[in-house]
Amino acid sequence: MIVNSKTGLLVSGTIGKRPELRHVGQNDRPVLKFSLRYGSEQDASGKRRGKYIDVDVWENAEELDGMLAEDDPVIVTAQDIKSREYNGKTYHSISATGVYPGAGVVFRWLQQVINMIPAAPAAPVNAPDGFQ
Repeated sequence: MIVNSKTGLLVSGTIGKRPELRHVGQNDRPVLKFSLRYGSEQDASGKRRGKYIDVDVWENAEELDGMLAEDDPVIVTAQDIKSREYNGKTYHSISATGVYPGAGVVFRWLQQVINMIPAAPAAPVNAPDGFQ
């Protein structure tokens, strides 16, 4: 779903392919790129085709690298949509001002943190009185 208002743009959907971190420009600036499936439509042959928009995440790109995966639900905010023509097709892209993952993604992140916590050592067998 795409919501476009006077104050900005909101796109919700699922990540279409694994996000990729790239370094661009003379300053080797990092950008996280992914394709967001925001809906579907029926083509002339009756098949359902996904509607995609390309997303570029500039802020905190390196921190987000490896955190998002294909099929993760996200909401992305941006200022506007850019369009470009290539080989007779129109491609749409946005430069994200915010990326907000779904609850399942956050739970996966939390589980990864929990899995990194080492197990507590076993209590000593001969504990002093008052300790168990």
